[in-house]
Amino acid sequence: RGGATLYHIFDWTWITVGTYTASRKGGVTLEENWNNDGTQSLEQILARVQEPDFTPVAFLFRHIQENELSFAEATDYLMNATLGAPAYIIMSGPGRVGHVLSLMFNKTDNVKETLSDASPVTYMVQTNYDRWKPDPANDPRRTVAQNTLAMVGRHRSGTELGVWMALGTYPVHNPHTMFTVLMSVEQVPEGYVRRAMIPDPTW
Repeated sequence: RGGATLYHIFDWTWITVGTYTASRKGGVTLEENWNNDGTQSLEQILARVQEPDFTPVAFLFRHIQENELSFAEATDYLMNATLGAPAYIIMSGPGRVGHVLSLMFNKTDNVKETLSDASPVTYMVQTNYDRWKPDPANDPRRTVAQNTLAMVGRHRSGTELGVWMALGTYPVHNPHTMFTVLMSVEQVPEGYVRRAMIPDPTW
């Protein structure tokens, strides 16, 4: 905008055809994970997307970044959005604060979890399942990432080193990982596309 970069996207555009990661320096970082716990039928989802206030997540992210919404404004906007299906939004803002938003089919069921320097731990991990439920036995990524961050300790778990250690540990990084990106409102996002070091035919 006006010759300056407004925000960055790191994604496979031929798969998502939209904005599913979005990082604006000094503003907000956003990332969406689909919800594997959803119980809605295809008919329910198709009916929802025909409602006049339905907005795809990619358009929600674009609205936030193109209109330069603050972290608080973006949080309120997402918590009140009408989605076609449940999803998780991982977001951060200035002042070392972040949210995991569990956005449900019914907005009254939405859950907001917050991480800040005042939190008892320095990390929250979100994959494709509700955080208050145990990991499925066949997909322990959240548990492995949390254990890795706990192992490196409170100081290092909040650093780039600690985050990359968790992101690079199997099965957090696995043969189905398309890319890995680290986003912060303090800098341009850093991402990598690389093949898994431990091929696993069961994934």
